[in-house]
Amino acid sequence: MAMEKHIRSAKLKVGDHVYQSAVAGLVVSYCRPFMSATGLGRIPADFGIFKDTSHSAFFASVHNDLIMMRDKMVAHFDLDYGVGQFTRKRYTLHPGEVGLSLREHGFEVYTNHTTLTRSRLLDVRKLISLQVERVKRAQAECVKSLINSEKTQMGDYIFRLGQPSRRD
Repeated sequence: MAMEKHIRSAKLKVGDHVYQSAVAGLVVSYCRPFMSATGLGRIPADFGIFKDTSHSAFFASVHNDLIMMRDKMVAHFDLDYGVGQFTRKRYTLHPGEVGLSLREHGFEVYTNHTTLTRSRLLDVRKLISLQVERVKRAQAECVKSLINSEKTQMGDYIFRLGQPSRRD
């Protein structure tokens, strides 16, 4: 949520290079727990399903857009996919364009990267807020189950995918 807040507070514009980088960081940070990774591994699959909300279709759409954007436009660029999504008005800026600005004393070459629109960024903020609350609930449920367990002893615990284990 910090990156989305920074984009808003810095009043970054869609065409700014910093905006593109900030959105890429936001997308990668959100998607990382849903990808296979060493260390903690993937977040439970339930976090990619939104049956526990009254707006499940909306949140699923935003979530799936971020995963697809990560796979096709941020981590691995797929020009054909980007062009198709641009034409469907899901993202702004054409992914295959290179701009040339001719000036009296030189020129500037720039690229336009496909990115999230500002309105979709607001949807992402809602999704992230929901996911943060869901993680907090999952943490509380895990601690409750640990406390209610007959085997619970005072001490330090390590949480991994699956069951918590006591640190000896």
